[in-house]
Amino acid sequence: MASAAAGYGQKVLWSEAPWANGGCGAPPDIYGIGMNYLSHAKELGKDPPTAPLVFPKATSSFSTAPKLILPDPKVEPKVDYEIELGVVIGPGPCRNVSEEDAMKHVFGYLVANDVSGRYCQFEAAIGGQWSLSKSFDTF
Repeated sequence: MASAAAGYGQKVLWSEAPWANGGCGAPPDIYGIGMNYLSHAKELGKDPPTAPLVFPKATSSFSTAPKLILPDPKVEPKVDYEIELGVVIGPGPCRNVSEEDAMKHVFGYLVANDVSGRYCQFEAAIGGQWSLSKSFDTF
């Protein structure tokens, strides 16, 4: 299993990542930044946000296996996906960190399959529910 002792910036195989093979389970917190680039906002027909649009994702949305459980289409008929750059923060607490020390808390990077329920996110009577639209089981 990989650890901070392995050294920051060092390549770690997926199978050696802390969450792989039951090492530590799902991460304790998952956060996303919505519409974080202009072309994506335009694709969605939205104005880009004037400040970061931060939302939490349920840890049940995290999966290390190439699997996807789709919700009932009567609940979410518009499943969409994007490939994102994930940033792993850790190990340990990371609070009140200065900008100059921020990179010391980046454990690594990963490719993430960001799946969204666009109906719940934008169209349903409960529209605007970013957390709900991105926290179905396995996405």
